[in-house]
Amino acid sequence: MANVERPPTPMHVRLLGRPVEAASLFFLVVYVVLAFIYYTAITAGSLDLPGKALLAALFVVQALLHHSVNRWGGRPRLTLYYLAVQAALVLASVLVAQQWFVATLLFGLVGEGIGLLPEPHARLALAGAVLLEWMLCTYLVGGLTTVWSTLPLGVAVIAFVALYVGYLVMQERERGRVEGLLRAVERANAELATAHRQLEVYATRVEALTVNQERQRLARELHDTLAQGLAGIIMQLEAVDNLLAKDNADKARQVAGQALERARGALSEARQSIQTLRAAPAPEGNFLAALQREVERFGAASGVPCALSVEGGESWDSLPAGVAQDGLRVVREGLANVARHAHASHASVTVGREGRELVLAVRDDGVGFDASVSAERLGHFGLLGLEERARLAGGSMSLTSSLGQGATLVVRLPLAESLLAVSE
Repeated sequence: MANVERPPTPMHVRLLGRPVEAASLFFLVVYVVLAFIYYTAITAGSLDLPGKALLAALFVVQALLHHSVNRWGGRPRLTLYYLAVQAALVLASVLVAQQWFVATLLFGLVGEGIGLLPEPHARLALAGAVLLEWMLCTYLVGGLTTVWSTLPLGVAVIAFVALYVGYLVMQERERGRVEGLLRAVERANAELATAHRQLEVYATRVEALTVNQERQRLARELHDTLAQGLAGIIMQLEAVDNLLAKDNADKARQVAGQALERARGALSEARQSIQTLRAAPAPEGNFLAALQREVERFGAASGVPCALSVEGGESWDSLPAGVAQDGLRVVREGLANVARHAHASHASVTVGREGRELVLAVRDDGVGFDASVSAERLGHFGLLGLEERARLAGGSMSLTSSLGQGATLVVRLPLAESLLAVSE
């Protein structure tokens, strides 16, 4: 909110029910006062025509200078020149009119000077200088008697004008500061509105990306379960049809039995995928029990013995629910990959903590694969899903394997509520 002390908007007052700019009203009052003093001076004295013309010229010059007073604001040297010229014109007008009341024009000069001079000591010096000129003007016209008789009036009016105009100037500057603050608040509100609109756009994009990622994950799940399973069953049924056409019923029965086993396996994998999609977050403090249930469910569904081992003696009660949910899904998908591709006789799950990370490892003694070949080329889209899940949770995944030597999957998750759990 820099530069809040900007010039305020012009102040208006109501005159005869209509708004009038305060500066215009001030100039109107100045012109009326000049005209009144001029009329009083020429009617109360014995001026000849040249004297009246000279006095009128002096008054016109003063009026024109008053009208251009705003040009000197903010430039101290020009302001001093302006005040000096006006003071000289007042002194000349008093000498021409030979009337001490013409010196009352100095009072307006005090008000203008306080508005133009920013420093308090400069304003005080101006008031003192005007008082001295007041005394000089009254002395030149009426001597010491007039000076002493009019001095209380001069002091009172100069003090009143100085205090009153100083108060108005202070109010005007405060109003300018408040208006500057309001403009800054308006700019801030406009920036906040723009940022809010941008956030809405970003939120829409994030939602679209999240939906797209979920669609990709579902596509991988369907590919690894239903698509592969159904493709194998179709091939076996086509083989049964060909065998029946050749009257080879025994072989056809054998292939049909294999197709039945494949269908049962595909159904089991589909149920496991559905369970993964519908899984609820694990309650805090029950993470190990949930892992044990997952291991037992895998063993019952796949027929592959699986054991759970816990490293370290730490308490698991403080594990955040989001991390527990991510950990369960990682283990579930890792075991699903073992059931689909490993052809293992044994599997194991290990859980532990290293620093501020949860470490999960899924091992099997299956056929393994060449780790230098990408999972996508191997058709293991479940591994790609695991890697994406670990990355979205703020963790990492590593996989080691070799042909005939099984595989070891290690996933590290930060011990904090993951973005993945929140988004799901």
